[in-house]
Amino acid sequence: MHCIDDKPNGIILNHNADWSGEVRIAWYVASERRDPGPTPPSLQECWCEGKDLVAGLFTPVSVNSEPPPGGVIVAEPPINVLTRAVALAVETYLRHKMESAVDDLFIHRGKL
Repeated sequence: MHCIDDKPNGIILNHNADWSGEVRIAWYVASERRDPGPTPPSLQECWCEGKDLVAGLFTPVSVNSEPPPGGVIVAEPPINVLTRAVALAVETYLRHKMESAVDDLFIHRGKL
């Protein structure tokens, strides 16, 4: 599981490497965060489909998990959290694809 931690905006995304599975979106009031420290009391989370998130869609999934310590599982995040989560997902996905493409473009100097 990979993690994108957007501390200034109080958003955390947990996803697998290729965004094909479920993604956890967690958010909290950024000023409550302490590193290291307890879980912020405002922490909330939801789960959605990773491939849809990268495509700019929000498709919630029901996950049978315990709520985060001191937090709450909700159906969907506020629009500002959702917008930022989509932006982070798309940026990370495209960056990974671009790095893979650049690795494939390597030209051996001996062949020139």
